Amino acid sequence: MPPDPTDRARAASSNGSSMGVEDPLFLRLRELCTADEDGSGFRLKYNKNATRVWTKVIKGDPLRLIKLRADVPVPAALLFDTLLDNEYRLSWDGNCRACETLYTVTPTSTIEYFGMRCPSPLANRDMVLLMSWRIDNDVMWIWQRSVRVKSKPHTPKHVRAHTTLTGYRIVPNGDDACTCDYISHTDPGGKIPKFIVNYIAKNTAPRVVTMLTEACQGYQEWKAAQAHPEHKPWRHPEQATAPLYNAARDEDVVLVDPQARAECPDGDATDVHLSGLDADDDDDDDDDDDDSEETSDENDSPATAATGTSEHEPDVSTR
Repeated sequence: MPPDPTDRARAASSNGSSMGVEDPLFLRLRELCTADEDGSGFRLKYNKNATRVWTKVIKGDPLRLIKLRADVPVPAALLFDTLLDNEYRLSWDGNCRACETLYTVTPTSTIEYFGMRCPSPLANRDMVLLMSWRIDNDVMWIWQRSVRVKSKPHTPKHVRAHTTLTGYRIVPNGDDACTCDYISHTDPGGKIPKFIVNYIAKNTAPRVVTMLTEACQGYQEWKAAQAHPEHKPWRHPEQATAPLYNAARDEDVVLVDPQARAECPDGDATDVHLSGLDADDDDDDDDDDDDSEETSDENDSPATAATGTSEHEPDVSTR
């Protein structure tokens, strides 16, 4: 009997590894997801319909870290597959203009390119991400950070967005539901004032839950209609078709620090190593952020609630 590919994925990622070494970013994601929000510098900003959103100040950075926790009425495995299926994302995510796997790095990590649509007059955004995933005792994890590769340089047609950490923890809650934690510390780039980015990020995050739930509900029917419905390389590594990354042969992959954006006003970033988000890097100065807890969004139109954006709000979310 052939080995279970899910077991193989578990084994390949048992150390939270990426690019062959233990990934401290996974450890940071796990720390943020399991932290006691009351004692970890988080401030509750939204609490409604089984969805909560917190923000956290990162010392020396005007951009807040966003944490969302939501009860989602779909199975954990279904949410996991929906988030990792690039072809399906193009059909349900109206903000996604391009999804391309550039390299397979390990059985549980890839380098991805994403193009994102923004409302006029804002320029469209794009990102290059090192994405990793693992399944750990039925808990599913996805995490990513920005990288730079020569094959996808910054171009004047896009503003290059960056993330130091975007990730998900998906915990089964029975057979037909799950609890999802979402963490994001992302700079959309360009000249959008950071207080506006913070405001939009914390208010857009709850709407993404609605969008993801609807996407999950349509995934199985969509997948069954495809030419190869069994194609799930994130569960079956042998199905991967992207070229295997070889550090000795291919261009170097450089982690990108969005805090270098001041040196690159066009939205690009300097080649530097990813700076850690230390647990002690909290800043009590939160004057440019609304401290009030939001418990209602009655002014949201149905279209805005479904998509997470409106014609007045740029999409500052990431994958």
